[in-house]
Amino acid sequence: MKDKTDVKINNIMPCVPTRDLVVFPGMSMHFDVGRPRTIKSMKNAMDGDQLVFLCAQKDVYLEMPEKKDMFKVGTVAKVRQIVKAPDGIYRCYVEGLRKARLAEFYQYDDCYEADVRLVPNYSKDRLDDDEQLAVFRSVLDEFEEYVKVVPKMPEELYAQILGSKTPVQLFESLAFNIPLAFTDRQSLLEAPSVLDKLILMITMLSRETNVLSLERRIHSQDYSQPQNAAGILAKSTQNSSPSSSPSPRRSSSRSILMTHRKSLYCWNSKGIKGSSAPICSRDSGTFKNIAPSCMR
Repeated sequence: MKDKTDVKINNIMPCVPTRDLVVFPGMSMHFDVGRPRTIKSMKNAMDGDQLVFLCAQKDVYLEMPEKKDMFKVGTVAKVRQIVKAPDGIYRCYVEGLRKARLAEFYQYDDCYEADVRLVPNYSKDRLDDDEQLAVFRSVLDEFEEYVKVVPKMPEELYAQILGSKTPVQLFESLAFNIPLAFTDRQSLLEAPSVLDKLILMITMLSRETNVLSLERRIHSQDYSQPQNAAGILAKSTQNSSPSSSPSPRRSSSRSILMTHRKSLYCWNSKGIKGSSAPICSRDSGTFKNIAPSCMR
């Protein structure tokens, strides 16, 4: 996505601290707001230039977050629609525009505002062409392993991801549609370049594949016979391990990935690890743009 938008640098704008939700630049989605300050912030954005800074809070249970409770990177979004539901909740439709860093966070009696500094959606990559191709192929390899254990992936989405022609297309097809824990999504947002994001995606897809494989193994056990959890998991690990050596395509890029990972924004870095979100592997039950049920 191009970084050219009508967003002004160092702009002070309405801010919504989101809970269990990360919006990427270029992503359009619905979500609900229910807290009085966030409702007022969304209304202020709609009444102004329609721009709002969406920034996730580390503790999803905190009702009135302060600056220290917020992640440092969020997304400037355009508010396309706000609709009030009969129960007083507001359903909002937004389009992510630009990645931005939180400089200041202002709390007022009825709303929030933020002073933000725009940063590139995708910074320049440091890898050469062959290394970029290796990362691209590795993501596709890991995705195909993930598809084997994930339930009911839409064929259109599968075709869209495998048909990606550029690293940006591949990342956005995955990040916008694959259900991941919001802390993982925050790490992806913070990672500077598209290849940094894709290497993180490899780690996340691999972990999700392993967890889903274990879940399927556990659910398929015959519990009429006494068994302990350790035995079940041991069998699951044995059965889920590959029976043959890795494909040349995958092994050829492994050293590149291991070297480059050392300089990444790791998904379990201090900022992410310190969050107190519920541990989960799903934001919603569908593979479409995610609309979390947690109120902002």
